[in-house]
Amino acid sequence: VLEKRIPYHARRSRGAKPRMARELPDAMRISPLVRALEGGEIRPEALVWAMDEVLSDPEGAVEKVLSKYRSRPGDEERLQGVLSEVATRARALEGRPPEVSLRWGMGEVMREFFGRAAPLEVQERLSALLGQGDEVVAEEGSP
Repeated sequence: VLEKRIPYHARRSRGAKPRMARELPDAMRISPLVRALEGGEIRPEALVWAMDEVLSDPEGAVEKVLSKYRSRPGDEERLQGVLSEVATRARALEGRPPEVSLRWGMGEVMREFFGRAAPLEVQERLSALLGQGDEVVAEEGSP
């Protein structure tokens, strides 16, 4: 993440990578992200997004960014409700290939739960609600 995102955020007008230490972000600004990942507070797929948010707003609070990606009380109940709602709305996609419904549904669910829910678990649960069983999960692999 650091190798890919820091050069992106530190580019000058011509796209040069940072060449001096002062062009890099302060380690104290990034360390809460790493500690949250190490502690299992945020999911690995959320690190790049969180890093982008922290680096794009040098004055913003890192804790505020992290709060978007940390699990919250009631997430499991809310996730089940969103999955049920998305499965109901997916009926409008009847007649299309099953993977279309699943991909659309994953986008709807993960928009709210990205970084807070395991994508493969969401995919399996949504697939079951859509009546697609394991065949789509096996075909698709990871979302």
